[in-house]
Amino acid sequence: MQYNLGYAAYTRNQGAEAARFFAACLQLDPASVPCTTWAARTALEAGSYAQAQTLYASALRLSPGDKTLSYFQTVAQNASRYGPAATRAFSRAYRDAEAGRKAQALAGFQEAARSAPGFLEAQRETGRLALELGNAQVALTAYQKATGLPGATAADRYNLSLAKEGQKYGLEAVRTFREAYARYAAGNKAAAEQGFQAATARNPNYAKAWAWLGRVRYEARNFQAAAEAYGRAVQLDPADRSSAHFLRLAQQDR
Repeated sequence: MQYNLGYAAYTRNQGAEAARFFAACLQLDPASVPCTTWAARTALEAGSYAQAQTLYASALRLSPGDKTLSYFQTVAQNASRYGPAATRAFSRAYRDAEAGRKAQALAGFQEAARSAPGFLEAQRETGRLALELGNAQVALTAYQKATGLPGATAADRYNLSLAKEGQKYGLEAVRTFREAYARYAAGNKAAAEQGFQAATARNPNYAKAWAWLGRVRYEARNFQAAAEAYGRAVQLDPADRSSAHFLRLAQQDR
């Protein structure tokens, strides 16, 4: 009952009242993972960072390996640099994301990032969710900021390149191209050809997709079709010397 009252208060943005209910729950059952977890969350949002870290450590002892608890333990450890407004916005946005309220979650992560531009997790979650929602511009801005912060990862840099390319050619075209490239790298060249062709259909101006479509066709010795694809790649990107070279070879071989 204390947990349910606490969670209801939390959803009404009554943080202090929620904290009291969660504390009462822990007096009755110190081993309650939900009460420990949400006591930690309310402490974090209230700016009680030391208490939040202690509670997250307790929750992880009760539920080892819980990735969400580990994630928020890290947020709590860094929260003093971000401030309560950004931390509160981030926490609420994370809950919205878990509940499937993606547009609301994106707005919350953006609010957290605006409040604390150095909040790497907020920039990263903004970018991730923006990509998921198909908003390449918001994702690009977020990942540009994220990759300039300490702790940025190869995944952040990958997503930055995805957002950049997606803004130019469309995220669906770029995702289709990258899936096709993964199939090519795995040796499934027939599926790769279909994927590269699908990428050019999604955006006929996607020069790189045309170039790779030419490549798989050339390697399959389908020289006429390869010349057609390479010709389109060169038309779109006259500086692409590789495509120009293989265009000449394909024209000779066909």
